[in-house]
Amino acid sequence: GAYEFGSSKAPGAGTNPGTGTNPGTGNNPDAGNNPDAGGDSGIGTDPDTNPGAIPPSSSPSPNYSQERYEPDDLDVVGVSDDSITIRWNKPASGSPAYYKIYASDKLDNGSETYVTSVPGSQTSFTHSRLAKYTRKWYKAKAVYQDGESTFSDVAMGQTGTTRYQENHANVKAVGNWIRVNEDDAAGMYFLQSRSSGDYLDITFTGTNFALVNFGGPGGGIAKIFIDGKAITDGNALNGAGVDMYAASWQRQNIIYEKAGLTDTQHTVRIQVSGQKNASSSNYQVTLDAIDFYTDSLSIPMPPELSSSNQVSVVYPAGLNIVAAPSGDNIQADIIWDYNTSNSSFSVVDSIGLGKGYWAYYKESRTVDMQFENRASFDVSLVPGWNVIGNPFAREAKLPEGISGYAYNTGLGAFKKTTTIPVGYGIWIYATSAKTITLN
Repeated sequence: GAYEFGSSKAPGAGTNPGTGTNPGTGNNPDAGNNPDAGGDSGIGTDPDTNPGAIPPSSSPSPNYSQERYEPDDLDVVGVSDDSITIRWNKPASGSPAYYKIYASDKLDNGSETYVTSVPGSQTSFTHSRLAKYTRKWYKAKAVYQDGESTFSDVAMGQTGTTRYQENHANVKAVGNWIRVNEDDAAGMYFLQSRSSGDYLDITFTGTNFALVNFGGPGGGIAKIFIDGKAITDGNALNGAGVDMYAASWQRQNIIYEKAGLTDTQHTVRIQVSGQKNASSSNYQVTLDAIDFYTDSLSIPMPPELSSSNQVSVVYPAGLNIVAAPSGDNIQADIIWDYNTSNSSFSVVDSIGLGKGYWAYYKESRTVDMQFENRASFDVSLVPGWNVIGNPFAREAKLPEGISGYAYNTGLGAFKKTTTIPVGYGIWIYATSAKTITLN
């Protein structure tokens, strides 16, 4: 499963102490303020929640028949850490009164939701207040006096990333690659080859990347290499490749992505294998673009370790998942213990070794801790979500094959992890009672 021990739930579902700046009242940190709760980056699907938008909910009834052209050449033209900007051309004919903008979290017809409307004189829109590394697929409609058009082409973008188009200097093509002009592609072009052995080498610096392709009924199988090593988690060639076949055209589709690389220069190779699945009509391998970034949603760096096992941990203002030696005063303004059996929080004034606790700090504080010297530590898990803590004066490692979820205070986000920094704790899910050993 996507989560540890086969859980089908994301950490914090129903038991999330909250990501707002207010930890809440009483004993339940869930009562905190979450500014984006229930919506997409704070923007609702009801136009009434978007002041200044042109209401799209009711168009005049058509009184004559005419073709209503959709916006042309929709594309993502810029991203920042918290926004995505799209741009389009006016329809081939007609004068729209306004445009409706839609977005989706996946490339899937029917999953798009209304975001906002912009005047007919405007041909761009910036979707702001998005979380870092948010990926969105956009479409638009043109609204006329007698009705609205069908959807435009799709355009995909991700906040916090850098994009190399297929013609970037760091994309080296070897073989019979053709640059195809296609309105639906990112940047209006993509690369294509059907010749076995042809390859593309893409060089970038970052920890994460995603390959964007233009898949369809003629898609073949591509071999993928990262720094000269074949991948093992693909959907073809026993994990060493990816199948670019799709029964219908898939524009700006993520065909493969990888996270957790070292933050150094990497080379990704996409090679035409000359193989295809039985349903495909050809051996076509494509590249539309590559998006990449260095993941900054990382958990806090562990403090320096002294020979005396005494450490100083800096806790930022806000909510943290903390851990410390039994009885230590971690100087939090409030501390909550999580009860897995009834999915509830209770305020406590003391802590136990190997457990994790949610703590709120009104301001950043530095806390000194003195740990005993130990090589390992056993932690008992009960069925459901558990909060465990680091019992060492050094980084703790989870057993091989087991992972948990760390909380980033500054970004209010969780990140999957296999280690626990000094002075911190993590969420971990268990389907049954068991004991794990931290080292």
